[in-house]
Order: sequence, then structure tokens, then C-alpha cells
Amino acid sequence: MNHLFIGLGGTGGKVLAALRRQIYQQYRSAEPAALAVDYLYIDTSATDTRIADITSQIAAGDRMWRTLGHSVQLSPGQIVHLEQADFSGMLSNLDDYPTIRKWIGEKSVWEDIWNSAPNGIEAGGQLRRFGRLLFAQNVRKVSDALKNRLVARQTQDGVATTDWTIHIFAGLAGGTGSGTFIDLVGQLRKLAAGRTAKIILYVVLPETQDTSWAKENYYANGYAALAELNAAVVKQQRLSDVAEERGTYDNNLPVDNCFIITNRNENGLIVNTEKLLPQIVAESVYQIVIASGDARAQGAQAGDAAGADQRAWRDMVTGENYFGQYEKDAEGAPDARANRFMAFGIKRIAIPHQEVREYSTMVFLRQYLLRALHDNWVDGIGFEAASRPFDAAHEVRNETRREAWGLTNEHLRLERKLLDNDAGWRSLRDEFTAALTGRTEALISEGGKNDGWAAALQSFARDFYERENGFRRSGVPEFYQVAERSIPDRARFIVRNRIAATLFDEWKSCRRPIRDVERLIDELIVDVNERIGASEKKIADLIRQQEQKDADAKKLFGDYVNSNAWNPLTDRKKMLRQLSLAYVDAYSLRAGQVAQAFMKKTLMQVLTELQALNAAVEATAARLEAASITAENRRTQRVQVGQSNIGSHQYKFYDPDHVRQVIARLQSDNGLQTQQTLAVASALANAMGTQASFVRFAETMSEGRILEVLEGVAEEKAEEALAAMESERDRILQSSIIQKLYEEYAGQNEALRRFVSERVREAGSFAAFSRNESLARGGAAIARCLVAFVPSDAGLPDHIKDFRLELLAAIRQASDNVAISETHDRGHEIVFLSLVNQFPLRFLSALEFLKEKHDRLVSGPGAVRKRLELYLEGDGTTLPSLYAPSADQLRQDAAPYWLIAECAGLLAQTENNTTGAKEVRLKTTDADGRIRVHLVGDRLENGTKGLTPANALMLKSVVSEHLATLVHIDQRNALKKQIIDRQNAVLEQAGFDPNHPSVVAMESVARKALELLGV
Repeated sequence: MNHLFIGLGGTGGKVLAALRRQIYQQYRSAEPAALAVDYLYIDTSATDTRIADITSQIAAGDRMWRTLGHSVQLSPGQIVHLEQADFSGMLSNLDDYPTIRKWIGEKSVWEDIWNSAPNGIEAGGQLRRFGRLLFAQNVRKVSDALKNRLVARQTQDGVATTDWTIHIFAGLAGGTGSGTFIDLVGQLRKLAAGRTAKIILYVVLPETQDTSWAKENYYANGYAALAELNAAVVKQQRLSDVAEERGTYDNNLPVDNCFIITNRNENGLIVNTEKLLPQIVAESVYQIVIASGDARAQGAQAGDAAGADQRAWRDMVTGENYFGQYEKDAEGAPDARANRFMAFGIKRIAIPHQEVREYSTMVFLRQYLLRALHDNWVDGIGFEAASRPFDAAHEVRNETRREAWGLTNEHLRLERKLLDNDAGWRSLRDEFTAALTGRTEALISEGGKNDGWAAALQSFARDFYERENGFRRSGVPEFYQVAERSIPDRARFIVRNRIAATLFDEWKSCRRPIRDVERLIDELIVDVNERIGASEKKIADLIRQQEQKDADAKKLFGDYVNSNAWNPLTDRKKMLRQLSLAYVDAYSLRAGQVAQAFMKKTLMQVLTELQALNAAVEATAARLEAASITAENRRTQRVQVGQSNIGSHQYKFYDPDHVRQVIARLQSDNGLQTQQTLAVASALANAMGTQASFVRFAETMSEGRILEVLEGVAEEKAEEALAAMESERDRILQSSIIQKLYEEYAGQNEALRRFVSERVREAGSFAAFSRNESLARGGAAIARCLVAFVPSDAGLPDHIKDFRLELLAAIRQASDNVAISETHDRGHEIVFLSLVNQFPLRFLSALEFLKEKHDRLVSGPGAVRKRLELYLEGDGTTLPSLYAPSADQLRQDAAPYWLIAECAGLLAQTENNTTGAKEVRLKTTDADGRIRVHLVGDRLENGTKGLTPANALMLKSVVSEHLATLVHIDQRNALKKQIIDRQNAVLEQAGFDPNHPSVVAMESVARKALELLGV
């Protein structure tokens, strides 16, 4: 069987997300090929529909559409956002919107609603009719989405089928789910696949406690929605088709069954409506659809063949075994209250595999985070949340490090190649030595008059320093001036390509923790600041040295010029070479001043880059630290020692102490943690892509994203480690609930029966009944069933199989109507699902609370507006009552009809021919025009006092038919005069006392009669 799950509004979306999480946890996919399931999420909230979309980033801390790092978001085709059109413009031109005009209600009332919301109505706004309007504005989009989802699928026998069961989840407190679910069903029934589909509603009622977030209509919406749903089922209301200009929805059975869900179960257990209740709904639906095997696709492994008891409970869910009759207000009256509503309760006896999985995942994940933060291993414990000793100052100033980072003086003074397009530069001294030595030797080799050699060398040295064709083909001043334009690139290269890249590579491969990276960068900033501060002193020293070398060169130049070339003791070649070396010293020192100034400017730019890097590293560290804290918090919330099973829908059957001990051993295994943390680190690096860096990490990896990336691989590594444990008892995620129960209750049949009986009782339905209403009018033929989902005996030893038979016997003894459903892939849990079927809504204990809230809202000066907001069409006054009216109520309601009938001559005072007793008879006309009379009382003056419920209904019907014949206004005015005359006569009989009880009563009855008359 194909199954389509549709979530309407916020509550529906939460149920869908919880269901997909549960399916993923079992099948490692939210849409496994083994299941014939599909999904559709319809909502008015742009935010919620965007978050549900697989193309959207999940916010940090958002666990709704994610389970341990794995997204369970929907594809865009599985989401319909009900967008809001120009409502005020539509109101101004309602004639242009015929599909809406026929049911939208009074324009003036809507203008009042719209004007009271200056910022517009957000989403459904807890206004049911506004939710319907948004549905109507997007009905084509909804219809297309339904058609796309309801396509033929492959069944187990390989045959394509269009047989569908459609499950609709909606909360009834808001405007979206409550305002759209009936129209959604109507649109479904118009489709070929929808006409034959089984449609099951799961509607969540508002809490029966006052809440801080409830707006004015919160509770009343729930009552109004139930009233309209009941009316639709008993065929007492046919809503307009919002997709058509004319016509209503088909009057056939709109839904096959409807689960009513409250946040309080029969045993008084109250659960959180926002968070836990959607999870409970999802778990129950999982058992009904998935665990039962009903959604198996072609090729999927089949479970046991469904026996008669299984078919019976499945027929309960789909409404196929309905055997009751709808309630009527009186014999012969139309159906008033459907009794095909249903409730469920659930109790899981489980080794909490998912909780253990999450606990171990958080332990493994945090071990990586602690290594990434501190890398401080402590034997017997694991990685610790404390930094290890580290001498950052010496590492930063180590020449080998500076060499690798391009931070040596030579790199910064452009005496060594740094960038790819830098030339193979030499030191300044080497540059001047090569040039001046070469020129000196050239002068000597040229021969000639040596009187001019010194001057020529002096001129060459000056030109080499200053001129275009000199130092590096530019001259020193121009070379460094031009090079200044490359300082930003050089600083970026040093910091980003050398320092950051090296440190990031060391960090991502777990060779250096982020806290050490922080300290290195902090020390680098200190070191660069020190070098910048020392630059001016260095330049001053170079100037002093240069001045000394200038003086030395000047003296040598003078000595050369004043020497006697003809003196055999004079060696001018030697003197020229000495002068050359002096010029090398002087000019390299002069160039060194320019290079040092260049170095200072470069270091200042490097400092800016380092500060930016430092910010990125600090952000990285902060997010890792936050993720570590979150992981630890989530760990401590799971596998809690001494945790009570009281007040929960789940009974955890395991030893949390043992679980913690096993995982603690894994945490303190150095080899295992070293290996798994490297795998986790690799996943984090891969998530950033090929351009991974600290800056990119800071830009893209929020705390939530870090956890999302890491959870999946940490979960995988934790599961592998647990599966590899030597002891079977330690392989926690492979443990069997049957085995655990055997260890606890083997040979103790009475204790086992008590345990099972208590758990079955705790599976009370989440729809508590009012005892008075369930007994009133003889009650209804409620059907109850307990479905026990029990792991099969496959793979169990013989003695455990025998114990399983004892367990099944205990389960069958715990309830009157028990169905056993074998499960084949959930060996860690037994689930008791209680089903309560075929009850009318008046049985619900919550209904009285909702009705009181509703009635208070629709009585008073704002009643017209409130009824428009609460009801999809009309004002709700003509809908059948959800409560069976008492005889007194029926007589009271019939009083204005009695007055009209009396004034119109439809009632006649007669005497019984046999006894002479007074009788009042009602005159009717049959289809052939014959007058018929019906005994309805004894005396006209007694009014409705003796009216039976059946006669009260007949009276109302006869009067309504008669009023329909009074077409002319004169006819109605004549009847109005008679009513007023009767009212005046009562006043006269009471001595004209306006406060006399008979006068007050007649005033109320006459007013209602005139309202019926319409004059």
C-alpha cells in the first residue's frame, strides 16, 4: 500500500519532521527504497517552509529537520508555501474573485479585522477563515502538488498501483491547519487517486490548560473545527469548493477515520504540545504504517502474513470495520453526531538505542573537539578540556619558522625571493659587491691612464645606486618605491599562503590544536610589533655606519688621487680594489636604510593581516568551544543514571551505568580515539571544500554547521566501535529487548505479568473521556484494541524463544482485545499501541473546556466578527450540536416555533373523543395535499412543557416549511402582528408587570420568533 503523509501548518510540519527522523534512524534514509511512502508539507509560514527545504541551511541548534548531523529535510516538490496575495485589494474588488466571494463573508467585518492588524496578518494568524483564504489563493498550486505526489508506485508483487492511504496531520488551534484541512480533503476527493484513497486525519486539539502563547481564538478554533468536521461527516454541511465558482464538495464520506489527539492521556499524563506531542504522534504513525509492514515496497523484506487479529486492527484504523450508527437528536431526525472518531495511546518498552547512539556520538564528537581545541591526552580519561604547555615565543622567533613563513629580514628587505614572480635576488651587499667588483676589474683590465679610475668607480657606484640602469635595473630608490605597491600582496602571501595555510594544515590534521594556533598568532603579533618598533633604531644604526663608511671611502679616494702613479711602491690596482670595497660598504648600508624602511611598511601590513587572521582563529576556537559545550550538554542529558520512567510514554529498559562504563572505555582508548578523531577532522575539512582556511571556517562554519558535519561521522565511528566490542553484553546497539526481559524475569511469570499489565495500562489513549458523557444516552459501541509490536524470535536461542512465548501470553492476558504484530527490524523494543474507536466527540473531556472558551468568545458585542474568524463558512449556528441536547433544551429551543405555529393556526386545541382530555394537535400537509394531525401536547397554554424530543424536531421542521411559503411581506407582517398581540396579551394578564416571569419568558420567545420570521 502506498502512503502519503501530509503535514498542514506548524503542527503538521513538526509531525512530518519527527516521522522522517524516526524513519531515518531505522533505515539510514528519510525516504528508503524499502518503503512506499511520500510526503507533502503545506504551510502559510514562509520561514517554516524555507527551513524544511533541503536547499536551505539548517540554523544552529535546530533539531527539527536533522538527526545526528543527517538532514531529513524535504525536496522543494514536497513543499507548498501558501503565499498571501493582496488581501486589501481583493476586498475592494470581490466581484473579481468569484471562487472566494461566495464564502468569504461580510466585507465590512474583514475591513475591521484587517485594520486591526496594521502590520498585516502573519501566516494564518489563528484566523481559520483567513487560513482558508490563503488555501484558496493557492489551491491550484496545492492541487498540482497532490497530483505529482499521488502517482503510481510499485507494490510488493511488482505491479504498479494507485492505491493510497493518505495521512493528514494538523493542529486545530491555529489558522493554517485548522483552516485548511477540510478543504484539503475536499480537493483530494476530486482527484482520481484521492477518490479511492483511504483518508485518515490526525488532529491535535489545543491544550486544556491556559497557555501564555494562546491568542484570543486559540481554543475556540479547536471547537469550531471539530463542529465543522462533525457536520461534514454527518452530511449536515457542504462547504463551497474554493477552486470553483459554483458548487460544493461532494457529500460522500470525506474521511475514513479521524484520530483525535490531546496533550493529556487517559492516565493523566500531560505532555508538551509543541515538542513531545508531535513526536508521540509520529511514533504511533510509524507503528501503524511502517512497523506493521503496511508500507513495504517492491522487493522489501516481508514480515509475517497478517493474521485475522492484525486485519481487524488495521481495519479499525482505516474505518473499514465501522459498525455503529450516528447519533440523532431524536428518532427520525437527521444524523447529528458522528461516532467514527478514534484515539491512540502508546507505550514503548525499549532499550533506548537512539539515546545510546546519541550519547556515544556526543562522546566521540567531543573527543575530536577537545583534540582540535587542546590536543591534551590524559591516560585513562581521553582528551582533556585543558591546554598543554607550549612555548610559542621561541617557536615564532625560530629562524627555521621564519624561513618557512617568509618572515626573515632577507625576505622582508627583498634580499630573497618570496613571490613566484620575484627575481632570484641576492643580499644588498652581494648585489653591490658583484656590480662594483665587476666594474673595478673592468677598469683595471682596460688599462690606460689609471689617474681616472677612482673617479670612474665613484661615478659608477653613485649611478648604480641611483640610476635606472643600476641596481636591479632601477636604482635603489626607484626599485623600493615601485616595490611598495606590492606590499599588500606580499603581506597577504606571508600571512595567508604561508602562516595561515601552514597552521591550518597542521590544525586540520590534528597536529596542532587551535589553542596553540591562537598562542602562536598572539606571539607573532607581539614579535611583528617588536620588529616594527625596532626598525627606526635599525635605520639610525645604518645611517651611522654609512656615514663612517662614506668617510672611509672619501679618504681612500683622496689617497688614490694623491698617490704618485710613477712610484714603484704605489699599487693603484690594490688601492682601487680597496676603494671598491669601501663603496660596497657605504652604498649597501645606504640601500639597507631604504630596505629597512620597506621592511617596516611590510611588517605593518603583515600586522593588519595577522590581526584579521587572529580574528578568524578566535572565531574558529570560539565555535569549536561552543560546539564542545553543546555536545557535552547533550551528552549529560542522555543515559542518565537514576532517571525515572514515570510520566513518560517510553519505559527505558537498560542499565545506564553499564552504558556509560562501556563508552568511557572507548573514550580512554588512545589508539581508537586517535583514529576516530582523524576521521572526524577529515570530514570537517572536506565540508569546507578546496579553499579551506581559518577565514573560510569563520565565514561558513557556525556552531550548528560544525555539529551537523561532525555528528554523522562521529555516529558512524561510535557505532563501529560499539559493534567491535568483544563482550556481547557490551555491544549495546545490538542488544535484544527479549533477552533483557529474560534476564530480569526468567522464571518469574507473575512478576512478568504485573510488569506487562502496568505497561499496557500506561498506554492509555491521548484522548481522555468524560465519564458522564460516555454514559449519557446509553453511550456508544466503543471498540478498543491493544496492538503489541513484538520482535520476532528469529535468531534467538531456544530458551529465549520459550520465554518469548511466556511474554506473549502475559501480553494477551493484559487486555481484552489484543493483536500481536511481529517486527523484524526493531529487536530493541516492544511497543504497545492502544486504539479506541467509534466514539462521538462529546465523549472528549477536553471538549467542555474548548466549548466554554468558544461560547464566551461568540457571545457579546464582537460575536459577528468572531464567528467569521472561527468558521470557514457561515456563522456556525446551523451546525449540529456536538453535545446531545437534553429534552429540556429541545423544548426550550422549540418555544419560538410553538409561538409561530400557534399564531399561524398550525396548532389546534381539541378534545379526545374517548376520554374528553384536552389535546393539542399539529396540522401538517402530506405530499398529496392531505392534512394530517399529530398529537404534540395537552393544552395550548402549557406550551412546550410536554413536548417530546421527536415532536420538538417535527414542530421545528413543520414551522420552517411553513415560513418558506410566506413569500409576500404582507403575509409575514400579518404573522408578526399576531405574535406581538400574543405578547401584549401575556403582559396584560400579568398586570402589566414587565418583570413578571411570564412576561420576561415571552419577551425572549417572541424576539426569537420574530428573528425566525425575518421581520
